[in-house]
Amino acid sequence: MNSKTKVISLRVEEAIHNELERQAEAEGMNISSLVREMVYAFVYSARHDEINDVIQVEGDSTTELLEKMESRIKLIKRSLHKAKNYTEQLEDMEDMFDNVYISLDEALKKGAKKISELKVKA
Repeated sequence: MNSKTKVISLRVEEAIHNELERQAEAEGMNISSLVREMVYAFVYSARHDEINDVIQVEGDSTTELLEKMESRIKLIKRSLHKAKNYTEQLEDMEDMFDNVYISLDEALKKGAKKISELKVKA
C-alpha cells in the first residue's frame, strides 16, 4: 500500500506557537512533528469505532483473516502509543495542579488573605 502525505497549514497565536516550540524542543523534535503527533493522537483516539468493528472476511480465507488481524493490531498499537503520550502529559498537568492546589490550601489555612502573600509551589 502506498502512503501519501498532504501538507496542512495552520495559523496560531504567538503564545501557542511559543508553547508548541517549547514542547517540541523538550521532546527533541520540531514543531511540525509535534503537531503531527497531536493530530494523530486526536484522530486515532477517535477511531474507537474502527478498532471495535467486527473483522469481516470474504469467503473462507485464513490468509485474509490473518492480514486483517495484523492490520487491526497495528491500528491498536498506534492508538495505544498516541494515547499513552497524551495521557502522560495530562497526568503531569494533573500533578502540577494538585501540587499548586495543596500549596494554596496550606497558605490559606495559615492565614494568607492576599494573592501577593502566597508562595505557591508548582
